[in-house]
Amino acid sequence: MKYVLQASFLLVTVFLSSTVLAVGLGDARLLSTLGQPLDAEIPIIDAGDLTPDDIQVKQLRQSGTHSIENNVRYQFEVQYNAKGQLVVLATTDNNLAEPYVAFTLSLQLSQGEVSRQYTLMLDF
Repeated sequence: MKYVLQASFLLVTVFLSSTVLAVGLGDARLLSTLGQPLDAEIPIIDAGDLTPDDIQVKQLRQSGTHSIENNVRYQFEVQYNAKGQLVVLATTDNNLAEPYVAFTLSLQLSQGEVSRQYTLMLDF
């Protein structure tokens, strides 16, 4: 009986930890160039059966890291892309004049939080 309880506990622990740790943020795919508004797509990895309503995304403010353009307002939205995958769309309203942008994203889920820092280099 003792081994059955230990095995059950182990299976529950493995199942719950894999559910929490499975979701992640992938590499950003830049869809815009320098002089245009930012348009980037960031895949949400191993989202399982999560929907955009299950995920909240926000930009984290960290001391020592900021965009070189102080007047840039980023918008982040979770939605499905053309392939049906969950992604974070990162956009701006105004054109980017600097060759890179840097930000840290946080996905807030019912199981926890996932964060990742991005630096995107913009070409002409």
